[in-house]
Parts: sequence; structure tokens; C-alpha cells
Amino acid sequence: MGHAIEYDHIRKKLKVEDKIRFIPLKEAGVYSQTYFACSKKTQGKRAIAAVNKVLLKSRKSIEYRSFTEQWLDPNTIDLYRRDYDQQLLLRKGIQ
Repeated sequence: MGHAIEYDHIRKKLKVEDKIRFIPLKEAGVYSQTYFACSKKTQGKRAIAAVNKVLLKSRKSIEYRSFTEQWLDPNTIDLYRRDYDQQLLLRKGIQ
């Protein structure tokens, strides 16, 4: 089980375009959030604060977005960029 973005990447990388199928789950959104967790001890809290700082600073950058774009079908990159800008950056008031 996975998301469409993973499906496209895997089927091309493994050259199995005609051997696997993607069946979308109704309950799954187009995109999903990723969470990181650490212990609630001081060291874990510092680690999460450091990760949050890097992510908040980096997610506006081309390099950050290109990490996901490398897996996308070239025909979907423009849609992904539009959704990324609207759903992550504008909604969060980052731009």
C-alpha cells in the first residue's frame, strides 16, 4: 500500500509498468503529512526543535521541493507545485 507518487516511481524504476496496479483508497488524500517523533526527554525535545527549524526554513526552497519532484511523473510536476504552494505554503502563511 502506498501513494500514487510512490507507484509511479516504483513501476518505472523496476520496469514493471504493466505488472502492477495502483488502486486509490477513497479515505486517503492526494497528499499525506509526515511526522517525526522523539522521546519527551530534553534530548528528544531538542532534536524535534532542530528538525522543525530546518523544515520550516527549507520548505520554501527549490531543493526541498525537488526531493519529492524527482519521483513524480513529469506531467504532474506543475500540478504538484500548484498544490504545494496552495496547501502548504499559503495555508501556513509561509510565502
